[in-house]
Amino acid sequence: MRPFSSSWLRSSVVRLLVSFLLLFIISTSLLFALVYLRSSQAMFVQADSILLWEARYFESFKDAELARQINYRITHQRLGNFYGLFNANGSRLAGNIAALPQGAASGQETRSFNEILSVEGRLDRPLSRMLVERLSDGGRLVIARDLGDVMQLRRSIMNTLLWGDLLALALCVGGGIALSIRQVRRVRSVVEIAGQIANGDLGKRFPDRNRDEIDVLSRVINQMLGRVEHLMGEVKSACDNIAHDLRSPLARARLALGRAADADAAHAREFVDQAIAETDITLARFSALLRISEIEARGRRDGFRTIDLKAVIDQVLEVLEPLLEEQQIALECELADTAMVNGDGELLFEAFYNVLDNAIKFSRPGDVIKLSLVVTPHGHAFCVRDHGVGIPESELSMIGRRFYRGASVAAIPGSGLGISLVMAVSRLHGFTVNVSRELPGTCVRMECWPHNE
Repeated sequence: MRPFSSSWLRSSVVRLLVSFLLLFIISTSLLFALVYLRSSQAMFVQADSILLWEARYFESFKDAELARQINYRITHQRLGNFYGLFNANGSRLAGNIAALPQGAASGQETRSFNEILSVEGRLDRPLSRMLVERLSDGGRLVIARDLGDVMQLRRSIMNTLLWGDLLALALCVGGGIALSIRQVRRVRSVVEIAGQIANGDLGKRFPDRNRDEIDVLSRVINQMLGRVEHLMGEVKSACDNIAHDLRSPLARARLALGRAADADAAHAREFVDQAIAETDITLARFSALLRISEIEARGRRDGFRTIDLKAVIDQVLEVLEPLLEEQQIALECELADTAMVNGDGELLFEAFYNVLDNAIKFSRPGDVIKLSLVVTPHGHAFCVRDHGVGIPESELSMIGRRFYRGASVAAIPGSGLGISLVMAVSRLHGFTVNVSRELPGTCVRMECWPHNE
């Protein structure tokens, strides 16, 4: 990949980086100006404090003693302060300030200001902070402080802030470019994998390292792809099973019709009835498939309303009661008085009917089926347990696949679509179905509360 290609420059990551850098430059520039101004102000305030202290010192002496005290201060003080005593005409009387500063010639009040001075004994003309006081005889006392150290400190602060700003900017630019290149590579990897998936490789998955939002999106898409792959596998398996399971009844129907064509009128009716029975089996399986597809294709809950699961189960028992008596199978019920849920009553009737019908189908005369509808901390649970032939442990994971029928029940009539329909109804409602092996028999439990909210 070429990281500095035009596609990289057009990426949203780079645009975000440029916006961040502009914001960074503006904010750091404002911070730089604020620090510079506040530090300069603090230095001038400190210089003014020293000058005021010096002025208070000289105020303690009479005007006639000022010249001697100024010369004494110049001789014994540390370097950095300058003094000048001038008469009303501006002539110097004492001190090392060579001439009355221009800013001191005007004004009657005590004030401080910056000016370049001419100082005896110095070749340079230092920029100084000075304070001027007007004396009673019209003369002026000038006290000045060399700002060389202050200006040097200001330059040091400026350079430090500038270099720190440039270093931070370089780090941000470098880190931002590295991050943007990494993100562009990740997006390009996602695009490549998406292309492979679009070409039919449903086994591909997006990288998911659980680090940021892209990984969260990848995880969600991977879950979706897993579901799509599972559904595609079911479609392929269903097609294979349809071809396998429908071939037998169609072959038997064709054989019966062939025999009917060769038989006399007395026996032809018997062969035709056999062909009709095999055709009915085929149509029933197609009807079950279409019903499952219809349920899974709904995707909406327009028919949902508040229903009582107890009332739905009572309707199922009313329909299956004759079959229970015919098969000589006892039914033990433990049902809650009311069990209100939000759902489609007709679909739940089909689901409960199929679960109980399977339990009857795989039970033997004299067996007992236990049916319960109980209240749990999360919601209501519907459970049917039979004492029939049961399901081998190795086949539990196959339960719910369309047309799948275990080897132990191959001789029992059925299509292998009952539990598939139950699970389709359950998924539409957000419920879960668990099929477990009991000794003896099988337990089917539907947890009738939304698990996807």
